[in-house]
This record gives sequence, C-alpha cells and structure tokens, in this order.
Amino acid sequence: MTSVVVVIQAGGDGTRLWPLSTTKRPKQFLKTGKYSFFQQTVQRAQKLRERFDVRFVVLGNDHTKGLLLKQCREVDFVPDDILIQPCNRNTAPALIGVAAYIEMVYGSKIPTCFMPCDHVFGDSSTVCRHLAEAVRLTEEKAFVSLVVNPEKYNSQYGYYFGSADTSEAFFVARPSLGVFGQMKEKGLHPFWDCGVFVTTASFLLGKAVEGDRDFARRCKETVRQAVKSDLFLIFNPVLYKVLPSVPITTLVMQKLEKIGIVPLSTTWTDIGNWASFLGWYFKAGWRK
Repeated sequence: MTSVVVVIQAGGDGTRLWPLSTTKRPKQFLKTGKYSFFQQTVQRAQKLRERFDVRFVVLGNDHTKGLLLKQCREVDFVPDDILIQPCNRNTAPALIGVAAYIEMVYGSKIPTCFMPCDHVFGDSSTVCRHLAEAVRLTEEKAFVSLVVNPEKYNSQYGYYFGSADTSEAFFVARPSLGVFGQMKEKGLHPFWDCGVFVTTASFLLGKAVEGDRDFARRCKETVRQAVKSDLFLIFNPVLYKVLPSVPITTLVMQKLEKIGIVPLSTTWTDIGNWASFLGWYFKAGWRK
C-alpha cells in the first residue's frame, strides 16, 4: 500500500469572521453543528486510510494548541505529529517548515497532501477519490492541485488556467478582470484553486530555495532548532517570529510553469469571509 503524509492546516488566526471567530477560537474550531471545520477536515482526511498507509501531521498555533487537542479527542483522532507555529507568519514559513519536518522524519519523496481547514466540501468520499488521483498524478507532475469550475469571476480567488480537457495548468493569484478576459480569449479555461494540493517535501523545498534561498534556509532552521515536548514540536519561537510574512502562493505556486490539476466533482466553499460563510451556512451549513 502506498504511503502518504496528510498535513491538516489548522493554524490560522481566524480574524476574518470576527466576532464569531476570535484568536482564542479561530474559525477552524467553530462548530456550526456537531463538528467544527477542523473536525470535518479530520474526518474527510481519515477516509484516505481506505486507499493509503497514512501519516497525519497537524499544523496548529501556540495559543490554540489546547483547543486543538480537545477537538482531536472529541473525534478520537490521534495525529502522528503536531507541529506548532509560535506566531502567525503567513503560509510560506509554516508550510516550508512542515516540509522540512516531513523530509527529516518521513523522507523527501513521500506524496504529501496539504488540506486547509477553512474549506467545506460536499461529499468527502469524492474528495478522497480525487486526492487519490492527485497522488497518482504526482508521479508525472510534481505538484497537483484540486480545482473547481468557477461560478463567476471573483478577484479574491487564485485561478488556474488551462485547456478544458487537460491535466495541466498554470496559476495566477487574484487576476484582474482584464487578465481574466485575456486568458479566456486565448482559449484557456479558468479553474478555482481549492487550496488542497499534493506534492513532495523535496519539490516544495526545492522551489522555496529557487524563490528565496535565504528565506528557505531560515524556515528550515526553525525546525532544526524546534522546541520539543511530549505532544508538540514548536518551531523555534525566536527564529520564527522574525521571518517575513509570505504566502506560499507568492513563493511557490505563481512561479511554477505547469501544475497538475484534478477537477473536483462535488461542491466546494472557501469559508474565507462573512459573505461566503453565510452563503454556505444558509444553503447547507445548518445541516452539518
């Protein structure tokens, strides 16, 4: 059975849904029904055990690590590793740190699925089937993302552009309406980025070095000098807090010439702001 690592990203500050979401209880830990967004992501990810030998790595924040443990216990989930950000420095420092840890512990070539906790999907089994496709596709494409057909143009989302019948595309972060129109005129089909992707630690670290060698070195050093306890590995607080705040899309995705894509055949909502949260909640959230 193929081995994979699943990274559950639960480290956001949750400020965009204030006052419902706060730094003490960020949105990934909010319960709109029986389970929080974090717990729903855990349950979705665990379905991958039907297809792979899975190691689970959870990425959290220092000020919510107690809440993270509590919600893990509520759904009988025991992750293999819990990595903690001492503060929020955006997604690049966090995910490069995670990749460095995976390289040290599980190897540089193991397929790794990155799953954020602020996205909601319709059918979990369908998501896992597509993730299995993405894992297989990483043998040909080093970086594979789940994508959906956009409902309409939205300047707040990143897009992949490619032919409608292809498994390849390239990423554009928040394109203007003019750029969006130019792509369509060239016959390129737009896809929304679901935020879920599969790659390897080796590829992610290699692209980080290409993007900013010193930044990548400093991110890896926060792991080499991490603070360890029985339950957590905390990125070195002194080194981590002075890292630049950089999105992983800026450091890596935007610089990739080609990306593998797997179109998603179930519903998807990014719970990124009040408008998307309320739209999802009144359609389906109340049933969760």
